[in-house]
Amino acid sequence: MKIALILKDNLNRRPPVLSVCYHLIDLGHSLTIIACGISDETQEEFMKRGVLTKLVSSNSGSFKIPVIGNIFRWLLFRLEVTRILKKIDFDYIWVASADAALAMGKRLFKYKYFLQIQELYDTVPLYRKRLCYFMRNAQKVFVPEATRAHIFRAGYQLDETPVVLPNKPYNHPRRRRMEITDPLAKEAFDKIPNGSKKVFFQGILAYERDLRLFARAIEELGAPWVLVVQCPMHSNSYCDNFFTNFKFYHIPYLAAPMHLEVTSNVDIGLVTYMHDSLNTEFCAPNKIWEYSGFGLPMIANDVKGLLDTVGYYGAGMCLNLADSSTEDITKALLELDGQSEIYSRNCSVFYDSIDNVETIRKALLQVQKKRNKNE
Repeated sequence: MKIALILKDNLNRRPPVLSVCYHLIDLGHSLTIIACGISDETQEEFMKRGVLTKLVSSNSGSFKIPVIGNIFRWLLFRLEVTRILKKIDFDYIWVASADAALAMGKRLFKYKYFLQIQELYDTVPLYRKRLCYFMRNAQKVFVPEATRAHIFRAGYQLDETPVVLPNKPYNHPRRRRMEITDPLAKEAFDKIPNGSKKVFFQGILAYERDLRLFARAIEELGAPWVLVVQCPMHSNSYCDNFFTNFKFYHIPYLAAPMHLEVTSNVDIGLVTYMHDSLNTEFCAPNKIWEYSGFGLPMIANDVKGLLDTVGYYGAGMCLNLADSSTEDITKALLELDGQSEIYSRNCSVFYDSIDNVETIRKALLQVQKKRNKNE
């Protein structure tokens, strides 16, 4: 197939979409990527593999009022993508996010397209309502978690269940203790004392991913235990409170796949989501695949999406954090540390349990066969 992939974001900020690009290339499809940004390294690699990349604007111009700025960004994205599509040859569009679909609007319906949706949007009424039409008209819908697929099918009365495509990275090195090549990240990481047992969280700091209980427990354990957090800097009440009141080592945010250099050098991974929405209850985080690819035991909480993955494969421990004390956390950390070889093996089994390239191959083959039959 000749596929034009469109994303209303920087490609390197969306590891699952970046992985899809590599899978499509490996399957022999001709690919054009239309996105709001791509790192120089990624763009150079794609050029070597015959991939055409087109960048579109992500700015809101001089509009300073948020609503007007957002509307302008969506219209600008639609106009620029439409202009590019008129100039290239393609059979299908791979719409890589809900934002991209909504920004394209009804104009998308004149194309044959696949739709990749990462979230449930059960707390975002506008998205939830409008996505219905884009899902019903898609050749195939791809989502990262099985229950989400069935929620979408029942909720939107789809003719078939969306394809489950977990957020497993394509470019996972799967080797520990990699060199950290980013100067700022290396400088920050080198401040951690040698011989430390590094409990690690990567992602956005927010109330729905609360780390305060872990910070208290690790402080009670004392040396050699340390908390390491790799996150972008945001000015919000949770971040401000956490940076002010808790002891941890902060590592600057790195775009995918560079962030995995840091992950390869830690010992235990943290992944938590609150029971506050269907989206978090049936979560599909990138980090469980990134941790497990390195064989890193995990502490997770007991939302269903983590019980069905981390818990099912024994890749870590799923705790009821709402009813856990710092003592419960310290016991879990000591258990994971003492039985690290067992948990590490389970992580590898979990990581190897799926094959996303085969999933995409089968899905696209079904579409081709259906198209050939209709013709």
